[in-house]
Amino acid sequence: MALSPTFPSLYKYGFATSRAADLLSKGSPTEIPHEEREVFSACSDLVERILKGREFLFGSNVEVHNLRPEDVEIFTFLLDTDRVTKKLAASSEEEVRRYFQEIYDTFKLLITNPRGVDEAKLGNTREFVNSIADSLIENARESLRRRQAEEPSAAFHD
Repeated sequence: MALSPTFPSLYKYGFATSRAADLLSKGSPTEIPHEEREVFSACSDLVERILKGREFLFGSNVEVHNLRPEDVEIFTFLLDTDRVTKKLAASSEEEVRRYFQEIYDTFKLLITNPRGVDEAKLGNTREFVNSIADSLIENARESLRRRQAEEPSAAFHD
């Protein structure tokens, strides 16, 4: 079984991607309130981690000064759970990089200039967050169940 992102990140990114999926399902945003910008910023952070993990696994001359183990875990998690990532990874490492770079750029544009977002790129980003949100939240639930099962039960005293 592949690694899964660390427990707190599962919730953070699961909820952020789920909320982003809801927001993006409403169509092209034109004005974005501060709360929604924070959601897109968290998603941007997730995709940045994915890009770093991809670069570490596939890239050459990679600087790993700011790389966290979680970055590689998240990318590995995607390779195991996201059908688009699996398909792209089977064809070309460069396609994987381009795919995630486009999603990253779309989130950045949603934060800074939502009117400038290309509809096709928005659709790809929407598809990504719809797919990954369910996987992250389900893994968060499973991690919580495992943690609860591993914790010793409180003893009952009469």
